[in-house]
Amino acid sequence: MRIGFLALLLIAVASVANAALYETVYDDSSASSKSVIIFNIDNQGFTNDGAYDWIGYDFEILSGGEFVSSSASSDMFSTVTEVVDGGGLLTKLEFSDGTVAPGETVKFSYDIAVDLTNGLFGVQLERHEVVVPEPATVALTVMGAGLLLRRKF
Repeated sequence: MRIGFLALLLIAVASVANAALYETVYDDSSASSKSVIIFNIDNQGFTNDGAYDWIGYDFEILSGGEFVSSSASSDMFSTVTEVVDGGGLLTKLEFSDGTVAPGETVKFSYDIAVDLTNGLFGVQLERHEVVVPEPATVALTVMGAGLLLRRKF
């Protein structure tokens, strides 16, 4: 089961210096045709307030930027898979090989590159917890499949 949360990040170029969570580590504002800025998100934490373990966590940029390759890490998940979309942009990070039990907090660090050619930008970032299925849900699914097969024969 995947639980989604949509976070919309709208930041004006002028307010970047005042943003507490984001640090400008590269600004090619001297380039006449393209200006790129990289936002460093460091130790962003999420607490598992649910009843089931998280066995993975995904971040996906829906529009407005891309992740910087090899920039992602987590204190609870040891593997990060980088997914490139059809346009060649790194738009998804899949964290796995770890468990976050109910009540525990997981922290993530990653960089997002944004093209500032037009001055203002908006990044849509979506996150999903990958949850261990509840045993009763698995049992009901198996029973339902059995009933469907029984009806066909």
